[in-house]
Amino acid sequence: MSRINAEWINKNGQHFDITQLNDLTLLFKPQGGLSSDAQGIYVEGSISNLKSDVIQRQTDATLDPGATPTTGDRYLIMDASALHANFGTITGIQTNDIVEYDGANFVITFDADMDTDDNALVWVNTPNEWWHYNGTTWHIHQGLSALAAGNGLVIAAGQIDLVPDVTTGGDIAPVNVVANGVGVDVNLLDGDHLNIDWNPTNYTPDASITEAANVDDLSAHLKGIDDKLDDIDANHLEQTVTQAAHGFTVGQVIRMQGGIWVLAQANTASNAEAIGVVDEIINVNTFVVVTHGVTNKLSGLTQDTVYYLDTTTPGLLTTTVTSTVGQIAKPILYAKSTTEVYIYDRIGIEVAANDPVSFSENHVITGAEVTAGFFTLTNVPNNKTLVECVVVGGPKQVNLDYANRTATADYVILGTASDEFHFNNNGAGTGLSEHLIAGHELMITYNY
Repeated sequence: MSRINAEWINKNGQHFDITQLNDLTLLFKPQGGLSSDAQGIYVEGSISNLKSDVIQRQTDATLDPGATPTTGDRYLIMDASALHANFGTITGIQTNDIVEYDGANFVITFDADMDTDDNALVWVNTPNEWWHYNGTTWHIHQGLSALAAGNGLVIAAGQIDLVPDVTTGGDIAPVNVVANGVGVDVNLLDGDHLNIDWNPTNYTPDASITEAANVDDLSAHLKGIDDKLDDIDANHLEQTVTQAAHGFTVGQVIRMQGGIWVLAQANTASNAEAIGVVDEIINVNTFVVVTHGVTNKLSGLTQDTVYYLDTTTPGLLTTTVTSTVGQIAKPILYAKSTTEVYIYDRIGIEVAANDPVSFSENHVITGAEVTAGFFTLTNVPNNKTLVECVVVGGPKQVNLDYANRTATADYVILGTASDEFHFNNNGAGTGLSEHLIAGHELMITYNY
């Protein structure tokens, strides 16, 4: 059956469109009030219990009909025990009744006790809603009545409204509807209004931040991220490690063994597999290790000095490189200052019996040494055939026992157990040299 349209004007002069959908169903829509059929009222069968419009629903004593109501003013009474004094005394009034002003008093025009027809319908002008009586109570009919409002939302008068939450620490971000009605402006959005349902694993939130007590709080996470960015700005790679009772101190060199961090030592190849330097002790169970780059948290260093992994004390740094066969020459860092260092990952070299490991020392000859023709060595070489000498600013000196020598010897070392460096005059007897005088500086190199 095709749709048949008609118009109904109630006694208040309000216009309604009435559309007959089929033989049993009529659709009522107030003109200019509702835009879609879904928000209208569908009436099936008899519509004899369609009540005249009411101005408002009374729910408590705050609804005032006025001291001089207009004849025909109608109200739906939701709580007969809480009427405003201007309603006066209404004989027989009960909750769910509809009352109308007859020019002198309010009288009952719909008695809920007497009329239990569950098809009773009424249009409430404010706030433009259909209400239906089911024989027990009135309820809003169709439209958005089936929807439940959630946090920050209110459903009323056929529309959904956003409700600003201005409570500090609330669960809903405060919102403002933009002036032109398009879009939503969310403001004051901080960690108190977001639930980040995960715990940090790469950092510990700083306890100095009040919200850090809550691991879900955004401020705590941002602080941890900021700390990590600060580490990157420091031009080094680090790792925060949790290991029960680690026992480390700042400046110790450490390595891994069986998944556990232990002190490194240059006495064997396996012990010398250093990974980094302890940079910070957070607590007895947590520390920070720097594996590469620059850090300034060490102390007591000598500027412009290379530090090696010590062969005797685990974890210790030393400025002396080992020459002992079987031990590891492992450079760890370069001291830029007494506190700032460059940590680098260089391969350790195991000292072998025939490794050409070099060590140099400088010596300035005194007048007494010139007269005596020798001086005492600070370091005694293991093999005197691998020792050579250069006069700073002068000719190279040739060792009598230096391997593959092609010139006349200028000096001689008397035995591997001796600590005396004797110099002579181009093969002449041991003693005064015509080429070396007091003040000459010798640079002696031991090629082990």
